[in-house]
Amino acid sequence: MDQLKSYNVARRRDDDPLIPLDRWVESESALATNDKSTANQQNNHDSEEQKQISFLRRATVAYGITELVRRFVENKYSISDPDNLTLQNICSIHNFLIRVFPEKDETIDTGWEVTGVVMKVPHWNLNVYTLSHSGDIFDEDGSGRNVEVEIDDKKCSHVQSQSQSQEKRIEMKMRVCHLLGRLLYYIFSSKVVHTSDDNNTDMKVTGEESSRAENCFPMEIQRSYEEQDCLTSNISLSSKNDEDYQKANLSHNYVKKRTSQGSIIPLTELGCSSTVWTVVKNLIDCGLMDFRPDESYPSLQAASEDIHLMLRDPERFLFSNELILASGENDNMSCTVTPDIVKNKLYGRGKEKTTIIDAFCRVASSGESEAIIIRGWSGCGKSSLVANTFVPIRVAGGCIVSRKFDEVSTMSPFSVAISIFDKLCVLVKERNSNDEISDIQEKLVRVIGTNLPKLFHILPNLRELFNTGAAPSNLIQQQQVDSGLNFKGLCFAMQGFMRVISSKSSPVMFFLDDLQWADKLSLGLIHAVLSDIKKMSTVFFVGTYRSNEVQQDHVICRFTDSLESFGVGITQMRLDGMVEEDVNALISDSLCVFPRICRPLSSL
Repeated sequence: MDQLKSYNVARRRDDDPLIPLDRWVESESALATNDKSTANQQNNHDSEEQKQISFLRRATVAYGITELVRRFVENKYSISDPDNLTLQNICSIHNFLIRVFPEKDETIDTGWEVTGVVMKVPHWNLNVYTLSHSGDIFDEDGSGRNVEVEIDDKKCSHVQSQSQSQEKRIEMKMRVCHLLGRLLYYIFSSKVVHTSDDNNTDMKVTGEESSRAENCFPMEIQRSYEEQDCLTSNISLSSKNDEDYQKANLSHNYVKKRTSQGSIIPLTELGCSSTVWTVVKNLIDCGLMDFRPDESYPSLQAASEDIHLMLRDPERFLFSNELILASGENDNMSCTVTPDIVKNKLYGRGKEKTTIIDAFCRVASSGESEAIIIRGWSGCGKSSLVANTFVPIRVAGGCIVSRKFDEVSTMSPFSVAISIFDKLCVLVKERNSNDEISDIQEKLVRVIGTNLPKLFHILPNLRELFNTGAAPSNLIQQQQVDSGLNFKGLCFAMQGFMRVISSKSSPVMFFLDDLQWADKLSLGLIHAVLSDIKKMSTVFFVGTYRSNEVQQDHVICRFTDSLESFGVGITQMRLDGMVEEDVNALISDSLCVFPRICRPLSSL
């Protein structure tokens, strides 16, 4: 928060203009209309970007207003003055002012950055802190806005807190959620919602049916659908014409009409995403009290969290997502499938990812080789965890080579281990200039000496690095390598090779997957490189294996024990299954719905 304050306060003035909410919404709508009218004359991409920026501003205002109203409700402030402090007045369009910062000139114009929200009754001031400018949709990491809000207590009028019964508190919270939903509908659509509570006929049951339902069952809205169904089903068929049955059936129909959206146009038809409509609809549905759907908000805190998520991840939750996964009346399941989000995101492994990256940084800074061994059941995400570290490691200058062992491989021993060194030669040639390659060639000749021709045969890409053509085939016989007669010589040559290729400025990361199928000679060669007594290699080794397929006498166990005895830094990590919260995040990303909506599914 301190960083946000220092950024935002530096560019905020005390005399930032305050614009009434209704005027601000009208100006935003006018801006959107102008963008549509000029879409054919301008770049469509620029027009779409302006639309997205407008949605971000609207969501910022919605978040600020929600936090102000939540502060009022959660502090148990009572409605003691019916003339000024009614719920309708608190959630009124005319009760809020938007504080803006002029981006271009000193005239009040649309598109200014939102720097605060002021609630007039009671007089509370909320500051908006953001790391993004009006023209910058995303943060550097590709996510949305880093927006935080803080209520300025020094500029808030005091409202006395009074105790209320639990039933009254719940009723008040649901009523406020409903009124807030109507206000947010206006912010995103510029259209005012009228309900039967406003003495407006748009959403009222009209005529004799409405009069009879309200007179006979003044408290019917406090009952559940199940109670109404039981009431009608317990009346005998022979009494369908009786007054009791007519009243019960009429009340049931009345409640159904009260729960329908009536004349409210879904926000999806007005250019908003289905998730924005979900937030607004779930708030409005709270006005149905005991008849509210299961998806309606239990509190303003839940609504605030969803709106904040829209700001942090606008691509999924704020901008247009029109693909419908489920037809019917369940608007909560309307979303866009974005497999790349799930494919590229790591769930529940943040701590383990940090451990791997920190180990690599130690190797790069100290120049001493280290190893990390990750175990876990098949399918627990070992490979995905390591792969998710590749980008930051490459950014840090790491050179990454990865391979995996095969259970039914017909290749000879050493094949996997040799292949990662051979592939490293290709990367070295791609990453270095001609002068740098010439320097590497000279060092290899000096360090490896007479063993260099043997490496030409074992590492075909090393010949390309030297650009000397094919080496004579009789430099080294394959059966000599397979028999292990020249194993020590090969290890010595590879140690020299890695002393030249790796360095603090260019550390090498080897990743070998499925070590449970590794052969003894391959692990022996890796061991020789990591435990080089001269400690002149800068190698970071990561290996994974299935713990359910490895016994205590497996070659992996001897490999790790030996590394420790040689003084090589080694970290052993165990991966278990994901916790429910991480599973819920995965489902939320897969279905593009808010985490609260899919939580029942993740708990199965």
